[in-house]
Amino acid sequence: ALLHRQRQEQGRGGGGRVNGDDVQQPTEEEEEEAEERALLVSNLINELTFKVASLAMDRHAAPVLEKLARLCTRKQLARLLEGCLGYAASLASNRYSSHVLQTFLSLAGPMVEAEMRGVGEDEEEEEEDEEDNAPVLGPDGEEVPPKGPVTLCGSASKLAEELQDAWLSLIYDICGTHSMRALFCLLTGMPVVAERRGKHAKHQHAIETAVVLGFQTGAVGGGRAGNTGEAANLHTTPLVMFQVPETFSVVLEGMIAELGRMELMTLHQTLCDAYASPALCLLLQAVARKEGAAQQQLTLSPDGVFYTKVVQKALCTHTPSRCAEVIYAMAGESLSSRFLEAVLWHTDPTTVPVQIFEVCIQGKVMEYAEDDVANFVLQTWLQRTESPKQLKMVLEELGPFFGKLVREKRRAGVLWRLAGACLRVGKGEKKMVKALLLALGGGGGGEGKERGKGVAAALRVVQTLLALKVGQEGGG
Repeated sequence: ALLHRQRQEQGRGGGGRVNGDDVQQPTEEEEEEAEERALLVSNLINELTFKVASLAMDRHAAPVLEKLARLCTRKQLARLLEGCLGYAASLASNRYSSHVLQTFLSLAGPMVEAEMRGVGEDEEEEEEDEEDNAPVLGPDGEEVPPKGPVTLCGSASKLAEELQDAWLSLIYDICGTHSMRALFCLLTGMPVVAERRGKHAKHQHAIETAVVLGFQTGAVGGGRAGNTGEAANLHTTPLVMFQVPETFSVVLEGMIAELGRMELMTLHQTLCDAYASPALCLLLQAVARKEGAAQQQLTLSPDGVFYTKVVQKALCTHTPSRCAEVIYAMAGESLSSRFLEAVLWHTDPTTVPVQIFEVCIQGKVMEYAEDDVANFVLQTWLQRTESPKQLKMVLEELGPFFGKLVREKRRAGVLWRLAGACLRVGKGEKKMVKALLLALGGGGGGEGKERGKGVAAALRVVQTLLALKVGQEGGG
């Protein structure tokens, strides 16, 4: 019945919208349907209070429960979260209920902020009083006395505290890791973002309430937006952050402190785990967004707990020789390299990127550029550096090998990021162009038509690189 009514309403409301006095008011029939739907949802919530956990684990009931949650008021969503208490860890690691839990957590973010600001309380006051005093059916079908007022902040805080006890084990689980990412977003006030890594991904956790990032257009030439440009970079995409209660911050600090107490070897193994590593990357980003929200920045606070207890510990920054070994090993590993990229994105470009170049990349730029994994770390560094001196060193080391990078190693992306760094920093453009001309046969060697073709090809490559306007917008 819920699905049928939702489709009917979507069909009627799919037309164009107008402004001003021409805005269409709901008809009497639509108002009656809305009231009936609200009554149906309220009755379902009352009946399902003690059955939420079991229904969430059912293959057929889970999608219906997600759709029901999207029709709930914040009071009703709080009651659904109450139904998850006591089973949170099991729900987070189940194949079906993990999606339900993610939907609950993604919906809770904006509703928690509304509750804290007192928005919508007058509209829901009568409904909340009725629900608080409404009879609730227990597991045996008998009426259970109501517990009293239920708040979304309170229910979400209880659920977060319950998940906090098991989060370090859940991030290693294929389903639990996605549930924990949704929890990280809720605790920091960050919207849950859809994570799809290619259409052939084996385990795509994409809930309908997640924010979907588009494409950054700007590539030379025509074509559809989905086929030109590059996918939007989550590290640099501005997101609206929600206000969170102090209880969320306490839970988050406890989780970070627990992560900081982890043995160094265990921490490095976690950063190489297929499920735990992406979760920690998102945690780093979410904390950075929370700490930098007041200054409208996306960088970690250098005095913050996550930077001092986790980042510095993982990179061994206090011991330069050990730091060089760790960063070198992380850069060549497919999963830990993503954490290293996240550190570059969300730290002050005048500190950590400078240190990483000095202790590890300097003198090994070509080695990084040639590697199938480490070249992405180098590209991220090129997008973050603000040092003309270090950029000059990179140009001097890579310049003689531009031709090899393009023809043999298929590393045009490195040159693209290098061109973007030159444009952003304002240094090395002429040297970049000269090195490209020499690499592509325009600086000598060959006569007549062959040399002319080389110059024309080089000019096209240079024009393409410069026309992309890489650098400050969107991280690319």
